[in-house]
Amino acid sequence: MLYNYALFSNPFSSPYAYLIEVHQSVHGTGFFGATYPRIDRFLELIVGPERGLLLYMPIMLFGAAGLVYCAWRKLPHAWVAWTSLLIATTYVVFYSAYSNWRGGSAFGPRYLIAMLPFLSMGLAFIYECLPALAVDLIGAISISINWLGAQYGFADSIAQHLQRLIVQGPVLPTFGAILSHSSANSFVHRVAQHFSLSVTLFLTVALLFSVYHLWRTLPEQRDRVRRDPPR
Repeated sequence: MLYNYALFSNPFSSPYAYLIEVHQSVHGTGFFGATYPRIDRFLELIVGPERGLLLYMPIMLFGAAGLVYCAWRKLPHAWVAWTSLLIATTYVVFYSAYSNWRGGSAFGPRYLIAMLPFLSMGLAFIYECLPALAVDLIGAISISINWLGAQYGFADSIAQHLQRLIVQGPVLPTFGAILSHSSANSFVHRVAQHFSLSVTLFLTVALLFSVYHLWRTLPEQRDRVRRDPPR
């Protein structure tokens, strides 16, 4: 509010009221760009190839299922499940009413990121009704998909980055930026060209070791929780 007052002499004034003309078409209609929910945008945010939550983070399907299971069975934390489901649903419904539902340049559903912790809590319950191996496998696939986003940046679909992975290999973005913005004869360019693959392989081995360590320790932690559940 102090920031708004310093800029606009009104603590309740929003920067959206001072948009430049190029953004008026996006944020100038309805409530700062939101009008009414539309089913096509709702489906795009859930399963669409461009920003579909369940395509970019399929583990969230298990998270939502875990919340439903907790609420339906009236487990001790059912009120948390109901609240989390309400928050997640509100996010999707609101942004299905948003004119710029894609969120501009992004990888995956940018606007839904803030609701992910609430859906993730459902994973604490899903192990009671689904095989642990299935949950862990979908979790690993979700991590791999989002690793592509961290590796290559913005995209309109997962397929774009899969093609890049096949063509370019797992080269770190830092090296790509150095190679594309430096002279071919410079020392930095030559270092990046020779060491990019080796550093990437080293980090890949480190990541695989971390995954293996989690795979070995998580069953022990789950067994400990089953023996002595939290109160």
